[in-house]
Amino acid sequence: MWLPFALSGVWWTESNDDKIKASDQDGDEREFEFLFYLENPPARRFDVDLRCDGDINKTVTDSSGQRISVMFYTSEKNRLARIGCKLTSADRKIALKYCWDTISELMSIWSIKTGSGFSIYAFRVLDAKHDVKWRVFPQQAGPEPFFIPSEIGIRGEYAAMFSLYREARNSQSPFYRFLCCYKILEAWYRCRDIFGEADRLIKEHNLPFRRPKRSITKEDIGFTLILNRHPEFEGKRYGRAFEMLNDWRRQVAHALTNAGQFINLDVHDTLIEASAFADCVDKMANTLLIDEIGLWQQINSANVKAAQAKE
Repeated sequence: MWLPFALSGVWWTESNDDKIKASDQDGDEREFEFLFYLENPPARRFDVDLRCDGDINKTVTDSSGQRISVMFYTSEKNRLARIGCKLTSADRKIALKYCWDTISELMSIWSIKTGSGFSIYAFRVLDAKHDVKWRVFPQQAGPEPFFIPSEIGIRGEYAAMFSLYREARNSQSPFYRFLCCYKILEAWYRCRDIFGEADRLIKEHNLPFRRPKRSITKEDIGFTLILNRHPEFEGKRYGRAFEMLNDWRRQVAHALTNAGQFINLDVHDTLIEASAFADCVDKMANTLLIDEIGLWQQINSANVKAAQAKE
């Protein structure tokens, strides 16, 4: 089952509706607490390569002057494993932005100085005033029934597209996921051999089916984030949507805005924007590849039936 990857897109509540409503409607400054769970993705560890002899408390001031109380928690093996933050704010998502940007900057500097991987894989939130708790973890799909794909042994061009898609789904970076899936869309858009051959055979043999025409719709969960942030994509055919995505591709590929400024990948707002675009192209690429597999199954079936009729 396909699911979007944006980490901070879904907040699972651990409190009743009345408390959540009271928290959301409260415009007063109050204390929020966050607990971020760290990982080292290349090492596949749920801690990072910093040794601590015990928990450490510090006060950090970000570039806007916001003061954040930061707690560094160790694992049983004395490795840094979690980071807690406390700060006052009138909004939990604004509070998250302050904490996320500060911790991400710390992790980027640590990554340079240690040559190691640092990432946030989940976090918890507490609005102490209203006793409301949220948890934000990666979504997990239920398992599909086991099967051996009939597509094993496909020729190189198809294998390349399939491998690009697996690279995208394995990546925790929305920026890299976007680029992998965008390349698949580019191959489809330009009707190269990978996608053009099926259309050619269908036309040459006048087969009674065609490639489905796809559009971006709000009913598809894969497009939820992009339509929330960029409603201009709603109802667009995949070809037009691909053209509209080119501007973001240039920014991601070159790490530069259209104004020539470097894009800071540590900024939470940038991460959410990237996740919206990544989910969009991911879902488009997934749909197009499944369509392609379906077309070849129909083509092969038609060829078998034609051969049987000749016999």
